Amino acid sequence: MAVVQPADGNSAAASILIVEDDSAFRETVAEMLFTAGYRTRAVDSAEAALELLKTWIPDLVLTDHKLPKMTGIELTQAVKRQSPATEVVVMTAFSTLALAISAVKRGAFDFIEKPIDYESLILVIERALEHQRLVLERERLQEQLLQRGAFPEIVGDSPAMQRVYERVRAVAATRATVLIVGEHGTGKDLIAKAIHSQSQCSQGPYVRVNCAAVPASLLESIMFGHERGAFTGAVARKIGLFERAGEGTLLLDEVTEMAPELQAKLLRVLQTGEFERVGGRETLHSEARVVAATNVPPKEAVASGKLRADLYYRLNVVTISMPPLRERREDIPALATSFLRTFSRRHGRPGFLLSPATMRALLRYEWPGNVRELENAMERAVLLGGSGEASIVDILDTGEDEPAPVRHARLPLPMTLRALEHMAALQTLELARGNKSEAARLLGISRDTLYEKLRPLKT
Repeated sequence: MAVVQPADGNSAAASILIVEDDSAFRETVAEMLFTAGYRTRAVDSAEAALELLKTWIPDLVLTDHKLPKMTGIELTQAVKRQSPATEVVVMTAFSTLALAISAVKRGAFDFIEKPIDYESLILVIERALEHQRLVLERERLQEQLLQRGAFPEIVGDSPAMQRVYERVRAVAATRATVLIVGEHGTGKDLIAKAIHSQSQCSQGPYVRVNCAAVPASLLESIMFGHERGAFTGAVARKIGLFERAGEGTLLLDEVTEMAPELQAKLLRVLQTGEFERVGGRETLHSEARVVAATNVPPKEAVASGKLRADLYYRLNVVTISMPPLRERREDIPALATSFLRTFSRRHGRPGFLLSPATMRALLRYEWPGNVRELENAMERAVLLGGSGEASIVDILDTGEDEPAPVRHARLPLPMTLRALEHMAALQTLELARGNKSEAARLLGISRDTLYEKLRPLKT
């Protein structure tokens, strides 16, 4: 096997693997394509090409049809099985219409006759690579549409939210119990709805109860129902949420606020599916999927005695952690714009816009109330804005001309290199108004490296 690999040149250039057993012709084509700006490698057999494809995936394979042990058409099929996105162009000195049709049917993009005309070859390669780009772009857009369709009410494409989406997609197809943990206002209910809508429970009802908003004396009746005469005022049988949910989804919001004795009864339902209505003797069975949510870190709730340890382990089959808004600032512009559009329509004030200065203020603010606070701020902006734009004071309701700046933790002195890099990344991100691509450009690093530098310091 002979491998020709000229200097890479532009690393962004398309890569081409040349498969040709004629060494002089192989080297000529490799040099010609390299001169044209492509990154090239060349091998003398189909076997060598397939071996190379195990560790290196080119954008295009340019192969002779007449090869030892395997034809170019057979190689085309093998390449497409191994790397469907790679385009293949077949060369041959024995051109026939039947051969061309056979090559294309088996996955080749095109077919070119020998002796090779340089300009024709470049034209075919450019067309193949443009076709590849369009196919990949279409697939990317389809994936984005699919993801957006799966989360129609949720705005945010930050890495933190992408991790949430991945976890939702992974767990939705199952009937596993899910625990959603996050601060007030982070959107736990929206995630619970997304899990329901993508699950096999989606044909059933979606019902929810806020355990912190219902008196403990009533919560058991609301969850499990009651029989007539079970207590004063129980003048008729009442169906509880577990029965109403049927084979759908039941969200138990702020589950750590549930009374300990009721937690024991919930644990029984999760373990066996069985329960009784208050004042009843008949044992009923629930098929509902349970999703629980809490703003209290569950391990802290267990340690303080608010949450039974056995119930926590039963709820904690899969945990989804909702990031606070201050940890996904790059989503603030899209969220603010979406809320602004909604409230402008609702209150009959179209054309309402946020100035760049106001947007910078939104990016600097800490958002202790998370997305819910931002939503309220945008409604306030629409209601109080005089000529299509509200002051920062009106929007943020801080009582100050400027919002409180983002407060970063004091770093220990002397600072480690990791701490210095972390501080530089935070300050540059603030300078870039939350735009991570711009912050990475200013620092001269990739976005992935920036995410690494932004990770919280270990204490």
